[in-house]
Amino acid sequence: MRKITIITIVMLVAGIISSCGDTSTADTQQSTTTGLTTTTQITTATIVEEAESNVESEANKLDTSIWKIEYYVDKFGDPNPNCPFVFGRIIDGVFSNSAVKNESLTVKILFDDKLAFALYEYNSIEVNNTYSKQRDYEVTFKYTNGEQYTFDAYMYAKSGDRVILNDWGYKAFIKHMNAGETIKVYIEEKERPICNFLFEIDGTGFKDVYKEYQELVSSDIDESVE
Repeated sequence: MRKITIITIVMLVAGIISSCGDTSTADTQQSTTTGLTTTTQITTATIVEEAESNVESEANKLDTSIWKIEYYVDKFGDPNPNCPFVFGRIIDGVFSNSAVKNESLTVKILFDDKLAFALYEYNSIEVNNTYSKQRDYEVTFKYTNGEQYTFDAYMYAKSGDRVILNDWGYKAFIKHMNAGETIKVYIEEKERPICNFLFEIDGTGFKDVYKEYQELVSSDIDESVE
């Protein structure tokens, strides 16, 4: 009788141990499953956050870009939809001459089939040419890699109000602006190098605006052909 009782007790203990082992396995499986679910949730959240960050980054680029499409005006002062150009404004340049050094300068960039800089000393006084002959300039670009290139430029006679670059400068400008670079620009009069202007041009956002400009010009050409 004692043997039967002992055997019965042993079997009960074995059953309890087996039962405990099964519970542990189930708990492990549940924990593993929960871990996978948590990992999936974290991964999904990370992807969403990265996507939102990329969208925000692109929006910030547009907000901080100096570039936009503008239109030349007709004789009534109204924008002419057939005459678009790319416009940029810089307000933190400096100018120097025989009387002053590193005074405040605003620059307006006008880009269509030519590249021109309108310069405003003290942010309001327009630099122009009242003489009967063309005024010649040298414009030096310094790129992000440190390389420097100088291009000829000019301002029309009799109330010319823009420094216009030659074709080589025009092409170099497009190349480096499309790459989103920042170009340092130094402009000086050939006859009076003491009269000079210094500023930086940020290429952020230029590529998209330039593409829009090309599409507008192409559309105008197609309509005129028809």
